[in-house]
Amino acid sequence: MIKKTLRLLYRSFECRLSEREQASLEQALERSPELRAEKERIQLQREMLSQGPASSFGPAFAERVMGRLDAAETGSNGWELFYTTLLMLFRRFAIAGAVALLLLLSYNLRLGDKLSSEEIFFASDATHEELKRLPLF
Repeated sequence: MIKKTLRLLYRSFECRLSEREQASLEQALERSPELRAEKERIQLQREMLSQGPASSFGPAFAERVMGRLDAAETGSNGWELFYTTLLMLFRRFAIAGAVALLLLLSYNLRLGDKLSSEEIFFASDATHEELKRLPLF
């Protein structure tokens, strides 16, 4: 089937064709058994759809949808949504960072006798060579 003729067939179900288009479609239907079969299939589908129960969204469907949209828009602005998303994403990283900090603190407490903030946070004046000689555990 030619696409142009097939589109003409589909259009014939939805709107009125011009005389030239109608004549062209009728000639194509006479020549092509596949096109006739397609026309019958479409007619059968349309009849089955028209005989079925009409589906409805129920009373006040549009009002319910608009109410939900309004509630969603007034519930949070863009920055609030951004902040909430970031909070959810980085909560796990914050917990992992706190655990790593506690491990570093306990490691440093184990190394030295005296406590100073520089030693606790590895901020001492030790050189690279001195740090390489430190025992790990």
